[in-house]
Amino acid sequence: MPRKKIYGEKKTKLTLTLTQTAKDWLESKQTELKANSLSDTIERMARENITR
Repeated sequence: MPRKKIYGEKKTKLTLTLTQTAKDWLESKQTELKANSLSDTIERMARENITR
């Protein structure tokens, strides 16, 4: 099954290993941004920083 496209780009799979502290922070950012997933949270934060 092809990967989903978002922002006109294909998504690629990435595995991360985080401490519980980092995961808790990322989950709080997910809530703050009202993102659908942790990967969506990272995507939004990255795109926000690119446009600054």
